[in-house]
Amino acid sequence: MSGPKPISESAAAKEVPHAIVSLSQHVIERMKQNRGVPNSTGMVACSAHQDLQQPTVEYERAVSAAPQTTLLAQGGYNDVWLVKSKLVRNDSTIISQPLNGSFILRVPNEDSLKPHQIRNEVGWLMYMAKHCPEIPVPAVYDYSDESGDGRPFIAEQYIDAKSLADAWMTFSDAEKDIVARKVAEMVVRLGEIRFDAIGGMTPHTILGPTVEGAKLFKGRDAYHDPICYDIGPYASIKQYILAYFDKEIYYYSHADETMLDQDLFEETTPNEFAQALKKKRACVEAELDASPRAEPFVLCHNDLQGRNILMRGTEIAAVIDWEFAGSFPLSELNSDGMEVLEMVDDETEEECMQWSSKISELVEQVARERGWEESDIEPLASGGDSTLQSVRVEMMPEVED
Repeated sequence: MSGPKPISESAAAKEVPHAIVSLSQHVIERMKQNRGVPNSTGMVACSAHQDLQQPTVEYERAVSAAPQTTLLAQGGYNDVWLVKSKLVRNDSTIISQPLNGSFILRVPNEDSLKPHQIRNEVGWLMYMAKHCPEIPVPAVYDYSDESGDGRPFIAEQYIDAKSLADAWMTFSDAEKDIVARKVAEMVVRLGEIRFDAIGGMTPHTILGPTVEGAKLFKGRDAYHDPICYDIGPYASIKQYILAYFDKEIYYYSHADETMLDQDLFEETTPNEFAQALKKKRACVEAELDASPRAEPFVLCHNDLQGRNILMRGTEIAAVIDWEFAGSFPLSELNSDGMEVLEMVDDETEEECMQWSSKISELVEQVARERGWEESDIEPLASGGDSTLQSVRVEMMPEVED
């Protein structure tokens, strides 16, 4: 799963849509009026790193100058805009921070899992700021999850830093060793944050539904509702795995034909495949009852790659894009490895694979140095639970070549 990709200078120079200009101004006014004061809809209008403050009379009377808005990146689920704003007094002098300067405006597109994707991102940013400040994250200034306030968005701190993916090839070998060690230490620190269930995070910093790509594909987001299947949190690995089967069974039993890949159903029907999934679910449930899985539930970022780690030199300035993060079994923490840069040719692919392997080894080494029990080292170094990985996907009927 990949975060928003930076765009070209020519794309950034295109005219900003009026809807984004209006949204930027709307967000600025919200932050000006509600700075530090959660309003009745539960929206937050303060930095996670600042004490709550009442707006001053001077602040409330200030006038927002027209913001400058630039598209920074586009991804599968969000557009990321840089908004430069300032507040002025009636005598045209500039008022002090926080609204003078820049902030990031993340605007989800139609493919995102609303409202849970926004709530999950905001929840984890707030959780990390409060409970794990040694891993830096952007401060949340404001958000709307579309539950009654128009277009959804997240307004968060702008961090002027270079992504690890862009910086990696400029590092010396010694610097790469330093950065790889810091990334490994960060992964291990995430593995030390334990929960009593599998789940995502809410802005109230309590566990909620998980947000995962496999819950979005091909219209599945329409059924992400507890009346359709158990969306979480999950008290056990068994409950989580069986919920994945229930999700797919419900989907193939109810999905409109336009959502389905018709090439997959030349030899069977969606309903027949749903019945086959029910039989497979029963078999998996019996296997789980015979061999119960028990491992800690830890914080997994789930998209920890070079684009989502911001660097200043060899220091980690921030970790961004927490929308798919969650509490998951420890075996999932390091199962996908770590892509430090984008693989665009043979050279970058070789570099990425080499350092992905090295970071995975460092993760295990750091965990041992920090005194982890062998019972935790085993799932950490396992490469992932095969049963979990087999269900956390889009289930499809087998098609003969």
